[in-house]
Parts: sequence; C-alpha cells; structure tokens
Amino acid sequence: MTERGNWSTVWSTTNNKCEPKGLCGFNAFCINVDQVARCQCLPGFDFVQSGNETSGCQRSFTAESCTATNAPASYNISVVSNTVWEDNSYSVVAVQTENECRMECLQDCNCEAAYYQVGLCNKQRLPLRYGRRDLGSSNKVFVKVGQMTPGNRTGSDPQRPEGRRKERIRMDILV
Repeated sequence: MTERGNWSTVWSTTNNKCEPKGLCGFNAFCINVDQVARCQCLPGFDFVQSGNETSGCQRSFTAESCTATNAPASYNISVVSNTVWEDNSYSVVAVQTENECRMECLQDCNCEAAYYQVGLCNKQRLPLRYGRRDLGSSNKVFVKVGQMTPGNRTGSDPQRPEGRRKERIRMDILV
C-alpha cells in the first residue's frame, strides 16, 4: 500500500516465454524459438494429441514391468542436454561421471529418467513435469527408451497388409 492507503500495481515480465510452469504438459519440455515458446517431447515419446503441443507426451513404446519374469527389457538411454526439471527424485545417488548416472538408471528397473547435475544423479519416475531448455545449464536428462522391434508397434499401419484387416460377420441361419 502507498502512503495514502491506495494499492499500486507493479508489473513484472520476463523475456523467457517458457517461465510459466506446466506450459508443455507431462513428459515435455519448453524451448524458446525466436521468442516463441515451443514444446518438445522427450525422446521415445509422442504428443498425447497430435498437433497440440501443450497436451503433454506419452510413450511411443510399451514399457516392461519390473515384475516381469521373462528376459530383461531392452532399453537405450537418450540424452536431453541443457534442460531444467523441477520434479522430486525418488533416489539421489552421488556419482563421479555422467556415464555412472546413465548406468544407474539403466540398471534400476524403477528409473525411467535420470537428471544429472555435477556429482549427483537424481532418479525419476514418470511423469516428468515443468521441463524447460536452459542453455546456461550443463544439466542432462538420461531418458530410458524401449527398443522398437518389428511387431511391437501399437496401432495398425494402413500401408501394411496386416493393417488392412477386414472384419467379417458370420451369420448362421437355423431352419
């Protein structure tokens, strides 16, 4: 309040269009492109609603369960550099190198991504939230991505013969 008892308005603005939290939805991060905020999915993820960047992202592969008794799941690690995420970790491990953090996540069935900051590896579960590109940051996110093999894609491709199945209705008439 001012001396006279009136309220004064103070406006604050930033040039970073990615400052608002949650702009891009789950498993996506915001990047500034020519002063325009754009959302990008993590590697191995697609937008929930095609064409809607703010809808968040979902896996484009089927994740293996930690309780699976079959052969261990095959995952690769993809790297997203210069990003900041504001999620809480379920485990923080002291590490010497980025590669140690990568291996920590790869060997932990519960780890779906690991946020590396010099000397610390923050293991994360999905969904990841409030991500944004920060070119002043040396942080990296290691994302566990399932290896795609022929036949494990979801949905059908109309260009492939197996995607062009016709439904037949059988009707028996009893006389």
